[in-house]
Amino acid sequence: MDREARNCCNFRGLSEEARAVDGYTAAITEELKRKRCLKVLSIGDIRLYECPLSYFDEETQSIIGLVFRLEGAGLPYFDGGLASQPCWLMEAVEIFENERSAREGKGNG
Repeated sequence: MDREARNCCNFRGLSEEARAVDGYTAAITEELKRKRCLKVLSIGDIRLYECPLSYFDEETQSIIGLVFRLEGAGLPYFDGGLASQPCWLMEAVEIFENERSAREGKGNG
């Protein structure tokens, strides 16, 4: 029931325009009402009518989880400092930190 309410994996079959809305039109408003969709999350000026996790594939979800665990533990992935970390991980951490800074800068954090 919860997954249905969050419209996980676009369960309700929304159009691309209605899944992530940055401006409402009469057509989008009517579609959201007809399909009984509620806003799941706001990110800046974007309103999501689908669970945000639906946008990430399994590999991306795993990397996000890894970044959270490393941050929580305060430990690197491999011993030896920053130079010993894989490039993909350093890029993932940088993206994570940039997104967090952007959200905090807009007062959403």
